[in-house]
Amino acid sequence: MFRRQLIYKIVLFLTNRLSRRKFILVGKMISLIYYAFGIKSKSIMKENLKHNHIKFSIRLYLNFAHFLCENIYLLSNELDENIFELHNIELFNEAVKSGKGVMLLSFHYGGWDVSGQLLAKYGYLINVIYENKKEWIYEYLDKLRKKYNTILINRDSPVKIFLEILSRGEVLIVFIDQQSDNLALKTVKFLNISKAVPSGWYKLLRVSKAIPIFCYSIYKKSKYHLYFIDSSKYRFEDYYSNIDKIIRKDIYQYDFYNKIWKDISI
Repeated sequence: MFRRQLIYKIVLFLTNRLSRRKFILVGKMISLIYYAFGIKSKSIMKENLKHNHIKFSIRLYLNFAHFLCENIYLLSNELDENIFELHNIELFNEAVKSGKGVMLLSFHYGGWDVSGQLLAKYGYLINVIYENKKEWIYEYLDKLRKKYNTILINRDSPVKIFLEILSRGEVLIVFIDQQSDNLALKTVKFLNISKAVPSGWYKLLRVSKAIPIFCYSIYKKSKYHLYFIDSSKYRFEDYYSNIDKIIRKDIYQYDFYNKIWKDISI
């Protein structure tokens, strides 16, 4: 407990004193140290990458540190809207105005976490299906995720909870590369190998008759580019083939540290 409080106070001090860029730089320097001595985390990443025949790179640590620090910086600061560029936001606005309920279908890539914060800051009623992890750091991260009133819904919640959210015309963000105990699986070709990926969300989409929007964030030229794509005509496989293509643009922006890779690999 003392160690947690000490780390929290140090981080709080740094977020108060440093600019966003300097704070991210410090995070990246720490990630290099963690890379050198984090034997366990490195082995997890290497195993996940090996499954996909992808070469390990230190860029994974640097990107992970960058995206994590963006969220942590919100401890003492407001989210800077100028670091984002929105593409086809009109599609999202029209869907929300329809009152039919919107399913934003995304995956763990680029600034996926901080992009959700942006939508909540803009005043959209955002519900996110998430994994309630037990590591102590997530106690703080989950509080940060609710900074702008985002509602976190445990991914193992009954399906009727998701249906109720959509029936009220709200926005439900679903990360479709993440498993849930109450959502079925289906095998698709994804990142070089066959994987059992979640499929229950697709049934939820059809049953709820919500408006589907495929959404993703990629970091380039010092900005987070957030894309909204009409996916009303997508088949189930189309989502994953598009994710595959997007990830390959910069494969090291994907969250290969996440344990979901152990869950869905065959």
